[in-house]
Amino acid sequence: MDNHPVTTLNTVTLVVLHELRLEKKIHPALLAKELGVTCSELEKIESGKTQLSFVDFVSTVQLLKINWADAIQTVFNHANFLVNSGWTVLPRDGVSERDDLMRSALEFWASKESANDPRVISVQMGALPPSPDPFESTQIILARVFRHAIDSNPIPQIDYGF
Repeated sequence: MDNHPVTTLNTVTLVVLHELRLEKKIHPALLAKELGVTCSELEKIESGKTQLSFVDFVSTVQLLKINWADAIQTVFNHANFLVNSGWTVLPRDGVSERDDLMRSALEFWASKESANDPRVISVQMGALPPSPDPFESTQIILARVFRHAIDSNPIPQIDYGF
């Protein structure tokens, strides 16, 4: 785990929700008001400094007019993409001091690249081969911030000494 990029399922959720908010052009002040928090408290939630409650998750996806089950599936698709790309996705916070996804996401959102459209790209799921089943796609729609995180955190190659 020490050599591989690390994040948590909570961070994947926060980054997906942040990207969905940006895509839907929902101002942070509106979301904060709907959640019953200040803008400063929302910033702490979106940056991972404060835990996102399940109630706030459901309220956020309702405001974004997204089915909560679809939002959860989107989180798991992004987490699986990270795992298939060599990342360690921990099930809970507090296990690691490091969170490479949050660091990369904050860097990306502060960059000029973040302002470019589209917010999402279509990518092949990791090392999965194309499926012969036409109803089972190995393509997912990926928020560009995740591509940035993967590109910014290369997986170290193991030197077997031969």
